[in-house]
Amino acid sequence: MTFQKDGLKLALLLLFLGTCSNPISAQNRPEPTMPSMGTDPPKMGEWYKPPEFVVQRQPPMWVREFVPNSTEKQLLTVAPEDLQKYAGFLRQPKTGTFRLLPYYPSERIISANSPDIAWRRGFSFFASAYSFAKKKHGHGVNGRGDPYFGWSELRLKDGILRSGIMDQSLGLMVQLGDVPLDEVTTDTAGVSELADLLPPTDLSGAAALFKKHLYGYRLDGFDYGSKMPTVVNTTYVLRSMLNRRADHLIAFRVVRADDEGITIVWKKLHEYPKPLWAKKR
Repeated sequence: MTFQKDGLKLALLLLFLGTCSNPISAQNRPEPTMPSMGTDPPKMGEWYKPPEFVVQRQPPMWVREFVPNSTEKQLLTVAPEDLQKYAGFLRQPKTGTFRLLPYYPSERIISANSPDIAWRRGFSFFASAYSFAKKKHGHGVNGRGDPYFGWSELRLKDGILRSGIMDQSLGLMVQLGDVPLDEVTTDTAGVSELADLLPPTDLSGAAALFKKHLYGYRLDGFDYGSKMPTVVNTTYVLRSMLNRRADHLIAFRVVRADDEGITIVWKKLHEYPKPLWAKKR
């Protein structure tokens, strides 16, 4: 028994002496070192592409074009005296006439000439816009699609004619004054600025033109812009570009204005190839 106790004491003594000769604790133990990575960024092969942050557009939705009823059509009917006055002109190809009613966001309007006719919801938006490409009112979209990627090219609001009103569309107008519509051609003074306008090739170019047209500018005595005041017996020329849809030069004249809207007679001066600039992804 004595021998076992002595052996145990000897083992404990040796363990104590070994610990004291190598005093390494968790606190003073050296930190492990990592291999050097250098200061230059890692080299990427040709396969590598930086991440792209793309805002996805909403998927197409079902859009139903407003359909006016018989009483609403009365408000858009051109007066018989105007049809008779311009009958010879309207027999020519690529001509037309239509009525524009001003846009009211509230849309709760009572007709001035026909007090029994109340505007339904959607009629104001429909009746205030016209497409020369489609020869009809409204945005021209019916079915599954983008409601803002429509065909409207001219809108009347607050006594102002507005163009370039749809998504990815450009409009530039000039007011020629009291010039007979029959006499307007691409060679008429003030028209060449619109006739020679080159469509953009990318989204940034389209945005720059949109901003320029929105603010307007004056050149050689003529005012140009996407907005023009409505003046009766005045002729205008419009260059309308709708991306992937249409591009044409239109001359039109405001021949009547009453308590409800205006009447326009128009003709197409020139048709261009469909413009194509990159769409926003």
